[in-house]
Amino acid sequence: MKSYPFVCVAGTFDHFHIGHEAIIDKAFNIGAKVAIGIATEKLYNNKVLSRFIQSFNFRKSQVKTYLKKRKYYDRVVFFRLDDIYGPAGKDKSLQALVISRETQKNAEKVNIIRKKNGLPILDLITIPLLLDNGGEVITSERIRLGLINRNGEDFITPFKSKTLLLPEELKSTLRKPLGLVFRLNGRDKQSINTEIKKYLNDKKPAMIITIGDIITSELFSLKIPLSLSVIDFKNRRRHINLNSRLIQSNGIKIDNPPGTISNNLIPAFTKAINIYVKAGRRQQIIINGEEDLTALIAVLCSPLQSIVLYGHYDLGVIAVNVDERVKEKVRLLISRFNIA
Repeated sequence: MKSYPFVCVAGTFDHFHIGHEAIIDKAFNIGAKVAIGIATEKLYNNKVLSRFIQSFNFRKSQVKTYLKKRKYYDRVVFFRLDDIYGPAGKDKSLQALVISRETQKNAEKVNIIRKKNGLPILDLITIPLLLDNGGEVITSERIRLGLINRNGEDFITPFKSKTLLLPEELKSTLRKPLGLVFRLNGRDKQSINTEIKKYLNDKKPAMIITIGDIITSELFSLKIPLSLSVIDFKNRRRHINLNSRLIQSNGIKIDNPPGTISNNLIPAFTKAINIYVKAGRRQQIIINGEEDLTALIAVLCSPLQSIVLYGHYDLGVIAVNVDERVKEKVRLLISRFNIA
């Protein structure tokens, strides 16, 4: 394979993953010296969930950590990438760009600029895109959306078409809260609601998802902008009436028996979340049966930095800040369910 004195690779490098490792490895395998460009907000502000892209300094630190681990660090120079060209459009010492299929068009534009500037065009070294275990391309966007982890393991697809039954031995485990507890402890409803509202305002989550009629009604009455609510017209298995303004006529209606994650629950969540992320329209899932286990699916399917809120019979309200750790925990829990 041809080698070069000086090559360039660039990207956002958000939620640093195995695809990033592969392109960096390729650059250092063929280049004696490597320029790594890290995109700034000027370049990525139109990406999906762009406000949740990690800071420039944090992303750079993640790249540095990998370079040191692979003993590449003494051969690198970094630059800020404010546009698609960076120094590649004018640096005569560069010989090649290491790219993926997704960045091919931008790389070709760089060569057009170089030609106009009287510089030799760069060799374009294209590496194959890495796929997750569901056959989709591993990208930072799909990690932010909560669909996969950084190793390309799909959170959702393995469970998507299955009806799952809660095993007896998991019941005590699932009684433990998955997140922060807003405890009752004899407090009045207003003080708890005020505390939850402040928490949500401070977090500014990607999505606010409520599981259950009471928590949905309370937050709706506080004019908190819910992204997705799950209701079943019950509280502690007794029928209740809800404010008609809360009920959405276009809500997704599904059957989900007690102790069950039905095979249409995950498709309902993925559909609702996709609509919200793309269009920003409030969504609702209306359960015929029981919504007790849907908090697990909400965590599994929602974007990173979402908040899932559900009621706990003994403790109060649980707020789950969806991150990679809690997604993995929920994935492992659901994998222990019985297949119907």
